[in-house]
Amino acid sequence: MTDLRTLKKEARDSFSEQMGLTIGVTFVAGLLNGGGISFFNNNTINLFGNIPDSIMPIIIAAVAFLGLIGLALFIIGPAVRLGLNLYYIKLLKREEVTFSTLFQRFGYLGKALGLSLFITLFTVLWSFLLIIPGIIAAISYSMAPYIMAENPEIGIREAVNMSKSMMYGHKMDYFVLGLTFIGWCLLAIL
Repeated sequence: MTDLRTLKKEARDSFSEQMGLTIGVTFVAGLLNGGGISFFNNNTINLFGNIPDSIMPIIIAAVAFLGLIGLALFIIGPAVRLGLNLYYIKLLKREEVTFSTLFQRFGYLGKALGLSLFITLFTVLWSFLLIIPGIIAAISYSMAPYIMAENPEIGIREAVNMSKSMMYGHKMDYFVLGLTFIGWCLLAIL
């Protein structure tokens, strides 16, 4: 087992070789995953009371349009994530990567959406028992999108089972690795 410092150094080295492209690919993937769209909250809806009736159809059309965009992003988002995972895998292996790598898994749109829904459903179901089983389930399933990105011909259950097998005995390592990025996550929120 590679120690965390070595693992992070290898990732940083491969990132630094393709920094500009990787930032661009990650940014576009974030937008295509719905990161650029925020839906109306209660404060926005309260503003509708002060808007003249003549403008209300425009606002309703805009909300409907954003809803359609949100639905489209919900559908294509998992395929984008598979493409992004494939990009990161190739980057780490120091294989040739291009911007188009992000879209190489769009042919598996249905399978990507199915995998995403499967993982979400079972993580939520495990979370009903308590938070800890939900976290353990999420960690157990965490490699399935990477496995499917690399081997798109396999089935959803097979990817999940391979992930559970891969993470057996390594859940705490993965959890600790995630904790080492808390500072970056807080910085990203700001």
